[in-house]
Amino acid sequence: MRTPVRVAVGATCRFTTSLGAVKWGSYDANRVDFKPDPDNRWNRLLKYRNDVATIDAQGVLTGLKAGESVVVALASDGRKEMFPVRVEGVARG
Repeated sequence: MRTPVRVAVGATCRFTTSLGAVKWGSYDANRVDFKPDPDNRWNRLLKYRNDVATIDAQGVLTGLKAGESVVVALASDGRKEMFPVRVEGVARG
């Protein structure tokens, strides 16, 4: 994987990709919860958290609190690109 992009808490960072038009998403690197699948007792559903950072539809990430996150760019043909992010610092306010 790539070297993490460093972002300060409260700061923004724009991501770009060579995949063309993509849907952007992010999830906390170390916070994935498993919960029971209501339709099948043998399955588990993954629940991803976005407590560390969020990203908008234009690829602009905002650091929310210190921690690690992963940004994902997903093209309509199934190709994806992933970017590790490290949010650093303490929120002011």
